[in-house]
Amino acid sequence: MRKVLVVSRAGAAGRLVLLVKLLSVVLLAVMVGNAAAATPGRVGVIPPYASANVVELMKTSQFRVNGKDYVRLQAKLSGPDATVVSGVPTLTIDISKATHPMFRVLYRNALASPAIMHAHGLTPPGNLDGVPYLSALPIAADREQLYVYELLPQNVGTYFIHSHYGFQHEQGLAFPLVIKAPLPAAYPLATAIDKAKDVVLYLEDFCPYQSDNPDQNPSCFDSMAVYNTLKAGWAAGAATFDFSNCMAPGTDTDVKYRAQLANYKTLDNPVTVRVDAGEMIRLRIINSAGMSHYWVDFGALADVATIISVDGQLVKPVTGQAGVWVAVAQRADVTFRLAAGTKGVFPIIAQLEQLPSRPTQQSGIVLLVGGADAPARGAYNVTTPSGPGYMAVQTEQLLHAFEPLPSAADVSAANSFAVNLTGDNGFSSINTKSFQLPPLIDTFASNPHPLLVTGGGTYCLDFTNFNADSHAMHLHGHSFQVTGLLNKTITDGAVRDTVLVPKGACNKVRVCFKADNPAQEGWPLHCHMNQHLAAGMLTTVEYQKGTSLPPARSKDHAPSDGNVGGNSAAVPAGRLFWQVMLLAIFSTALLSVSRY
Repeated sequence: MRKVLVVSRAGAAGRLVLLVKLLSVVLLAVMVGNAAAATPGRVGVIPPYASANVVELMKTSQFRVNGKDYVRLQAKLSGPDATVVSGVPTLTIDISKATHPMFRVLYRNALASPAIMHAHGLTPPGNLDGVPYLSALPIAADREQLYVYELLPQNVGTYFIHSHYGFQHEQGLAFPLVIKAPLPAAYPLATAIDKAKDVVLYLEDFCPYQSDNPDQNPSCFDSMAVYNTLKAGWAAGAATFDFSNCMAPGTDTDVKYRAQLANYKTLDNPVTVRVDAGEMIRLRIINSAGMSHYWVDFGALADVATIISVDGQLVKPVTGQAGVWVAVAQRADVTFRLAAGTKGVFPIIAQLEQLPSRPTQQSGIVLLVGGADAPARGAYNVTTPSGPGYMAVQTEQLLHAFEPLPSAADVSAANSFAVNLTGDNGFSSINTKSFQLPPLIDTFASNPHPLLVTGGGTYCLDFTNFNADSHAMHLHGHSFQVTGLLNKTITDGAVRDTVLVPKGACNKVRVCFKADNPAQEGWPLHCHMNQHLAAGMLTTVEYQKGTSLPPARSKDHAPSDGNVGGNSAAVPAGRLFWQVMLLAIFSTALLSVSRY
């Protein structure tokens, strides 16, 4: 009897030991998985994300310009939303049928250096904005990073994604982003525009050099050499610089480029796009240049052109224009309704701003309508003898928002920030201060001079340009409305994320925004001209402590698939604590039971 009892106890103990071991192994596996989720993933180790778009950041040595191959960075797209539009790899996300449409992109860094990608114009949670150290750690070489967040109705439109690390954007690390959904039913010709053929005009400047040094940067991959020249020039005169002087508008530029590109090609060998007669097309113009503003000439199609949106936001239709101005980082959508029976070759030309008395560079694409033959190579010149002038407010003053932001007419002086654009070439350039980010400096430090806001309030930025250059000022995480141009109040001005402040003469531009998207380290406000940003033409809009998240950014909408700070999703400390405690309890039980 006793022998049977002993055998029975031994069998029960064995099963109990096995059960405790099994639970311990499961718990340990969960903890290991959580630890892996809290650290950057090595390329090839993190399992593939079936529903994610994949963007591989890489370098090529075969980027051909003017018959010569150059080293350049590029983004290779794959996944459910990866498309090619007008010869340009484009991320096209259709959110028309999704209940909770998501931005879901896995960035794989195949470069030898860190990188971080920013979806320009979108309004993500702050930790997913793609700015080094302000929103996240850069993606280390041979690592990958998944960004997931819900897209909001105001995110529909034309955008682009670019590196926000050093000079990688100018070196080619950028691509178009299109968020598609039906237009509001009340918008004129909404149904026809929804059915229009998408055409992309993707503009870039290529191979920078300091204007007085035309032999600089022969590799076309050394933007830092240009920066160092500008930095030395500023250092030589900074001690005696008169910050109170309103400089006259400049008649030249400190940085020039050896080529202008449209859809990666020069105008003597342009991309051609075939269009059916009678078809409506929607031309999505994206200025992804480093320092160049463009006049986009509609040519013979001006009579059928309608400007319908800028920076992804609808404007009341604008007709009767020969073209449209687009500053660095701005976008413009233009429809062309081609009459039935139309046949011909229609170039859309982007001219670099320049005085009419001087020649300038140009790029563009060519529309082939109704089966027209493509032009011979060399049919169009990469320069034109007369510039279009300099960009100021020519287009901006024509634009009125279709869906204005809440009125800013009663914004108090306390909610208005004076943003003086000072210094030169981006140095000491926002209220006489500079704020730089790595890798232009070695170590990140928080901005000591932020613009402080309280969640839910409406605030205005009053830009005054003391500098001879124009500046394309961009605010992250928000859209703003243009409410003042050159000391004139604008009613229902365009809603944008980037506005041009014209050259010198203390020219003024006022924009207003709703503070409805808090971020821990604040949102960058900066000149998007890359040499100016590198020099520190940057500040931050930061929310006062205690600001709560708005409903659209509550925990119910927070990303859950692993995204923050250069890492996958971190495990909450409380959950990890109880997992450790349970493992300790199971281990103690295992030791106790083993004594049987």
